Amino acid sequence: MSYNELSPSLKCCFSYCSVFPKGTEIDVEKLITKWMAMGYLGYNGDWKLRGREYFDKLVMRSLFQDFEKGIGYDYELIKSFKMHDIIHDFAQFVRRKNIGGLMKQTTCQFTCSPLIVSHVKEYRSLFHQKELPDPHLCDRLTSLRLLSLRKCGLQSIPKEIEELIHLRWLDLGCNKFPDEDLKTICKCWVLNTNTQVYVSQTSSKVDS
Repeated sequence: MSYNELSPSLKCCFSYCSVFPKGTEIDVEKLITKWMAMGYLGYNGDWKLRGREYFDKLVMRSLFQDFEKGIGYDYELIKSFKMHDIIHDFAQFVRRKNIGGLMKQTTCQFTCSPLIVSHVKEYRSLFHQKELPDPHLCDRLTSLRLLSLRKCGLQSIPKEIEELIHLRWLDLGCNKFPDEDLKTICKCWVLNTNTQVYVSQTSSKVDS
């Protein structure tokens, strides 16, 4: 299979795509940003260019389908794609195989449920887009590199975010928290110049 001929970095990029539910139309630029946050694109040179090269190589292996291309001068550039259900299942299989199994036991509630903990262990990512009954994050999620709590009805930024020392991508857009809560973000000393941070109610992007 084409997968067996991929480099280790490309295998990671491919298997990460199973983080999205089946049938999802995946935005290429956003995916490349997530690859960067996971450390799959290295830390030298133009990671966006390298990410596009990696994506093109996966396309050439026929691992993606249902492409949507840009318009105007970008008419040849693929903007989004989908994965066949069988390919998605395979990506999920190799992801779990490489991680070494799922975490099954936890005494925490909601944001640290067994399902969430297992997902975070596999992908080091958590994307949540509905109101949280408990806005606190527990200490079982400290391995997170990507976190989205977009449109979660947050009144304040969870202070536990300060403890996410591996965090490289953060989306807190479309919530109603006071401006002074941005101080919490400033305490995330690990956020570097490549980190994508979304914090405003209007979804504006801030590059820290």
